[in-house]
Amino acid sequence: KHCEREGCIVLPTFGYAGAAKRFCARHRLAGMLDLKSKRCERGGCGVVPSFGFEGGTRQFCGRHRAPGMVNLRGKRCEHPACRVSPSFGHEGEGRSRFCAVHRAAGMVDLMHKRCGAAEGCAARPLYGAPGAPPRVCARHRTGDMV
Repeated sequence: KHCEREGCIVLPTFGYAGAAKRFCARHRLAGMLDLKSKRCERGGCGVVPSFGFEGGTRQFCGRHRAPGMVNLRGKRCEHPACRVSPSFGHEGEGRSRFCAVHRAAGMVDLMHKRCGAAEGCAARPLYGAPGAPPRVCARHRTGDMV
C-alpha cells in the first residue's frame, strides 16, 4: 500500500487516531498523527520517545523521562562512553562528531548559527531587529537591536 496522494509511492505512516495509515509525512492532512511510531509511555502523551535506559529501548519523551535515562535516538559524541550530542567537527566536513568537552583543536561548532556581521566571527548570534530572529553577536550589534 502507498500514500493516497496521486503519484506518491511512499509508504503511509500518517492517519487519524483509531483509523488506518493513509498518507506519508509530506502529504499528511491537518490533524493526522504518525501512526507508525511508538509513543511516550506516559499516559496521554503523544510525543515520540527518545529516552530510555542504556541498552534498552526508547520509552519516554524528554519531559517524562526518569532519572538515569539517556537519549537513545540522536547522534552521540564519538568519544567512547560519552552520551552527549555532538556539535563540533571540522569546517567543511559537514557533520558534527564531538561534544564541546571532547572536540579536537581546530574543530568548530557546526550545529549552531554564527554571527552574520563579520566573516570569520564564530560567536553565536544573540541580537537582531525587534521581532526578528537573532543575527549578530554582542560585539557586532547595533543600537536598534534587541
